[in-house]
Amino acid sequence: MLWGKIIPPQNLIGRQVKMLVTRSFEPIPQALTEQQRQGGFIRYYNRSDKIYGSYIGPHHSNTNKTKRIEEYLGLVIDKEENIFYNTKWGFIKFSIQDGYTSLNDIYHINLPGSQNYCSLRYGNIWLLHDLYQTLNFETVLKNLTSFESDTLHALIAYKLTTGDNTFLHVQNWFQRSYARILYPNATVSSASISTYLKKLGESSIREKFFDLYHEYLKEDKSSDFLICNSILIDSTGAQNDINIPLTRISNHNGIVNNEFRVIYVVDHERNLPIYMNQVPGNIVDVSTLKYIVNLLIMRQIKVKCCVLDAGYYSDLNLEFLDSLPMNYLIRMCNHRKDFKWLIENESHDLHHNHKYRILYRKRYLHCKKIVITKTQPIHYAYIILDFDKEQKDRNFIYSKNDNDETIEKESNYMGKFILYSNFDIPEKDVLNFYYTREHIEQVFDISKNNASMLPFRTHGIEGTMGHLLLSFIATIVSLELNNKLKNTKYCAFSALKIMNDLSVYVNKDYSTVDPLMPAEKELAIILDLNLDSPVKVDLTKEYTNSYLNSLKVKSKKGRPLGRKNRDLTITTNNQIIDINKTKTDSSYVTSNTSNKSKRGRPKGSKNKVKIYDDNNSTIIQNIEKRRPGRPKGSKNKVKIDFSKH
Repeated sequence: MLWGKIIPPQNLIGRQVKMLVTRSFEPIPQALTEQQRQGGFIRYYNRSDKIYGSYIGPHHSNTNKTKRIEEYLGLVIDKEENIFYNTKWGFIKFSIQDGYTSLNDIYHINLPGSQNYCSLRYGNIWLLHDLYQTLNFETVLKNLTSFESDTLHALIAYKLTTGDNTFLHVQNWFQRSYARILYPNATVSSASISTYLKKLGESSIREKFFDLYHEYLKEDKSSDFLICNSILIDSTGAQNDINIPLTRISNHNGIVNNEFRVIYVVDHERNLPIYMNQVPGNIVDVSTLKYIVNLLIMRQIKVKCCVLDAGYYSDLNLEFLDSLPMNYLIRMCNHRKDFKWLIENESHDLHHNHKYRILYRKRYLHCKKIVITKTQPIHYAYIILDFDKEQKDRNFIYSKNDNDETIEKESNYMGKFILYSNFDIPEKDVLNFYYTREHIEQVFDISKNNASMLPFRTHGIEGTMGHLLLSFIATIVSLELNNKLKNTKYCAFSALKIMNDLSVYVNKDYSTVDPLMPAEKELAIILDLNLDSPVKVDLTKEYTNSYLNSLKVKSKKGRPLGRKNRDLTITTNNQIIDINKTKTDSSYVTSNTSNKSKRGRPKGSKNKVKIYDDNNSTIIQNIEKRRPGRPKGSKNKVKIDFSKH
């Protein structure tokens, strides 16, 4: 964005000085400049006390005389000279004979700069901005949508700092936040956000993001592969009633919902999600494993080990995993024949033999390793007895059954589960290795709460996919901040909450930050934040979004009728032209306001209150109030003929 010099208006001596503000517009398309127009006319129409123009061409063809060519010109600046302002091309001059001519080198937008200083929410925005720079994650965000990177930065910051996914109050937040200075080109109106989410939802943008993100994750930038030592795969339900092809009736763990399944792949060592996809809600987990692993292979991601839940256990999935150069650890389903056979034949000494004792999180359990040599390669089954779970299962079985034979049969399975793998793991480490799955549950929790993935407030497939990708990016940022705060008493949520109250006071020459509280000082030291030197800002300069919003058409629900909008002028050759023409200007279409009714009681109303003099004794004006009911002489009274009764 380019800023101009201060131009003192010649005819506004003693008034506020205007600031010259310029911005770069798109060039007028060559097809329009070279088009030869013959006939037609310029149509003018009035919207919210402003005049707009469009070129209406002649009939398109002899066969279809009702179809005409229409070209939107924009806001009328000078009707006699045919000069218009178009938010896309800037200031233009149009004539039917000569076509379009750009006037951006002559006309400029002028807005009053009235603020001398301003207080903005600063701490949490600067924390996120510094995090992007430190981790070099800025390259991913800027290259994803290069011309709209400020909008992406602003939406991520809004999600993480407010926890709101409605984007209802994002404009108010943006004006009171330091984000408007760091990201001045962000468009945060409701319509602009909806359009941007649809753009993020395009498959090309999503694939571009994962290409940039996987390049960012690579330790060896020269390598073609992203290497992950241990990954976790799981899915969560995204409940919604949106009419899109993904929404289906789902029965997951006995809970029936309208939803689709969101699948995350998490790198355990990096503590970051590396991939995301979605499937219809009626597809169960066991059917998605091969699909997700093949997508990882296509994206050139090498996985050394994979940890899976029981929902992915099946013979076909095990055969597929055995065919890959990848280790895996998976929990066996308790309704499988293999599970029942191992429990009945291999766990008879598990309860009383102390050689199977292992320590896990200050609790003692029993674990027995079974080597299965019938298959190639060799597999290992770990039968684990959890004494706390055994007691809970016993109470549940006793409360549901009175038959001794049933209780005796079920007692063999109380507190027991089996882990299955294709590589040898020491018994003392197998539970620690399997319960790394808790990390993916934490990632889902951060995505749903901190990154506001749910609930959905979109209406189409593109907007929904864009919302999912935006929440995925916000989850990555939150987890990266968590990684930097590891082994401290803070997390990403608490850090952003603490820094939220830190404000900065800025003007065109100086800036000063609020005195730091102890927690803010500690966070600044941990994260190595330089909070005493924010960017210097000239607040007399307005930002792009300010004057573009002032040019927008005001809806009927906006300002009351008769209230004037903000003064907006055009400077050309040291001459001031007011865009907001008054209603008495003959060049504009005005509405007749002479017949407007005045406020108060209608003329001739008899409901006036009696008015007394200062001593409350003499009535100065006494107009009798109209009595309730029908007026005297009304013919609408119902007549009842009693002779008929």
